[in-house]
Amino acid sequence: MVDLLKAIMDKYDGDTDLKAALSGGLYHLEAKQGVTFPYGVFYIVSDVPNWTFTSNMEEVVIHFNLFSKANSVTEIGDLFTKLKACFDWISLSIDNYTSIFFKRELSELMKLDGVFQYAVSYRIMLEES
Repeated sequence: MVDLLKAIMDKYDGDTDLKAALSGGLYHLEAKQGVTFPYGVFYIVSDVPNWTFTSNMEEVVIHFNLFSKANSVTEIGDLFTKLKACFDWISLSIDNYTSIFFKRELSELMKLDGVFQYAVSYRIMLEES
C-alpha cells in the first residue's frame, strides 16, 4: 500500500493549515531524531483484503499520532481539529483504486512525561479499479 501512504502525504502536503500547525512535520512510522514539536507520525495498523461478487477491496486502518510539548491542551486540540479538517471523509486519488471512504474511528488524548499525544485512527475502504 505504498500508493496509499504517498496519497496521505500528498494530502498533508497540500493542506496549508495542518502543515503549518505541525511545524516539526509529519512522518511515516517514526520521526527523525531531534525533531521539533509539534509533529506527527502515521502508519498502517492493518490492511485486510475484502471482496464482493464483483470487486476486490482493501480495508485499511491508519493511525496518526500528534505530539505537542505546549503547557496546555490548546495546541494539541488545534492539531486534532486541523487533522480532522484535512482527513475526515476525504476521497484520495490512488492508482488502480477507487476511494470508498476515509472515516475517523477512534481518538485518545493523553499526556506522558510532559508531552501531549493525540492518537487518532481512520478506517479506509479502497476498491480495485
